[in-house]
Amino acid sequence: MLPQVAETRIVGGPRSARTVLVRHRYGPIEARYHLRMIYNEAGRAISFELDRSRDNDIDAGWGYLRIRAWGQDRTLISFGVLVDADGVVASVVQSQVREWILRIPSTIKGYVEGRGRERYASR
Repeated sequence: MLPQVAETRIVGGPRSARTVLVRHRYGPIEARYHLRMIYNEAGRAISFELDRSRDNDIDAGWGYLRIRAWGQDRTLISFGVLVDADGVVASVVQSQVREWILRIPSTIKGYVEGRGRERYASR
């Protein structure tokens, strides 16, 4: 669901609070960071924040994704993210990073309404 992701890998934590390595690649430029992802099954939500105890190419980041029933046959997906990337690499790709972040909701929508539809329609 994340644009330009070359790799994601679980690197630690229990099932409800995994730490995930995310590596983006845009031509010769690469950015890596670790997110601590906390899953709340009852709330049908996942929140994430930068794991500052690990080596990261961004300075800060957090966000959430929540899915709720909306009426009889509709679903409301809420998404928010904040990223603070500083330095030379960040200044070069800052507009591209912004575009990637803004593309995430439409990517999720396309999946849920497309090839993932059957997976979610029966629930």
